[in-house]
Amino acid sequence: MGADQPDNARSCERLGVGVCLDAVATSPSDIADAVAGVLETPQYRLAAQRVAEETRAMPTAEQVTFLIEAIARTGLAVTALDPRPTS
Repeated sequence: MGADQPDNARSCERLGVGVCLDAVATSPSDIADAVAGVLETPQYRLAAQRVAEETRAMPTAEQVTFLIEAIARTGLAVTALDPRPTS
């Protein structure tokens, strides 16, 4: 198990998109029950759709890189997501 998996699982549970299980104490039956519960409960789907919409609204890696480089280069705050000319 990766070092960040418990944190990611807790975040998913907090966001309402999944459940957090104990990696050591959880049985295959517990996992099956948890998966079935998530798939059968509409609130998980709705929460996942909300998180997906929020993620789609985030700036791209290219946009963030451009902003970081612009701030580093100029020392000024950049107020637009991508102030480069569009033409």
